[in-house]
Amino acid sequence: MKNKYISKSKIIVYSIVLLMSISSCNKVKERKLKNKINDKSVELIQIIIQTYDKVSIQSYVNQNQKEEIGILLSSLSDTLISPDFSKANFANNEKRKEIFKALKKLYIKYDLLYDKNYNVKGAKIKENVELACKALDGVELSKEDEKTKSDILLTVKSTKYDANLVLYNLTEIYVGILERDIKNWKLFIEEMYKTYEKGIKEIPSSVFDKEKVNQLVNKPYKDEDIIINFYKLKLRDDANKKKKRFIEMLSKTYLAFETLNRLNAEDTKKNKSVFKTKKLYENMVENVDTLKNW
Repeated sequence: MKNKYISKSKIIVYSIVLLMSISSCNKVKERKLKNKINDKSVELIQIIIQTYDKVSIQSYVNQNQKEEIGILLSSLSDTLISPDFSKANFANNEKRKEIFKALKKLYIKYDLLYDKNYNVKGAKIKENVELACKALDGVELSKEDEKTKSDILLTVKSTKYDANLVLYNLTEIYVGILERDIKNWKLFIEEMYKTYEKGIKEIPSSVFDKEKVNQLVNKPYKDEDIIINFYKLKLRDDANKKKKRFIEMLSKTYLAFETLNRLNAEDTKKNKSVFKTKKLYENMVENVDTLKNW
C-alpha cells in the first residue's frame, strides 16, 4: 500500500512539474511573439512617418504636371485649375510626423515590458504615454478622443494600471487621425490625376513629333492623329496606374495600422486567442513588407 501511495505521489509531482514546464514554455513563446509584434509595430510607425513625406511631395508633383501641360497648351486652361490643397492638409504634415515619432518612442518603451528586468515603472511607460498625449496638443480631435486622452493621463498617474489598455486606447486616437488624413489625401490624389488626365486630352496633335510617337505606339494604323490619340491614351493610362498605386499604398498603410491596434485589443483580453493574434500579426507583416518596397 505504501509503495502504491508513493507511486501516486510521484505521478502527481511529475504532473505538476510537467504542467509548470509547459506553462513556462508557453510564456517564453508568447514573449517572443510579442517582441516580434512590437518590432514590426515600430517599423510600421516609421513607415507612417515616411508616408507623410511622400504625400507632401505630391504637391510638387501636381505643380510639375500643371506646368508641363501648361507649356504644351501654351496657356493654363480651366482644366488645369489646381485641386484644393487645403483638403490634403499638407501644412500639417510636419506636425503629424512629430506626433507619430512620439508614438514610435512609446512602442519602443513597451518592448521593454517583455524583458524580465523591466516593469512599467522601469520602462518609463508613464512618461512616454504623457509625451505621446502632449504631442496631440493642437491636433483637432473629436470630443470622444479628447476625453479618452484625458482619461489616459489620469490613469497613468495611478500606481497600478493596465498598460495594454492604455496603449490600445491611445493608439486608437492615432488610428483615427491617420484615417482622416488618408481619406483627405485620397480625395486630393483623385482630383490631382483627374486634372492631369483632362489636360493630356487637350494637348493639340501639332505639338507632337509624329515619327517618335509612332515608334512609341505599336498600333497598325496609318492616320497620324489616331496614333497620337493612342499615345495620349497611354499617357493617361500611365498616370492612372500611378494614381491607383499611390491610393493602394495609402489603403495598406491604414489597414496595417488598424490591424496593429486590433492586436493591442487582443492584449487587453483575459483569455487571449493565440491563433487570432498570430493571424493578425501575419496580416500586419504582409502589409508592412509590401509598404517597405513602396
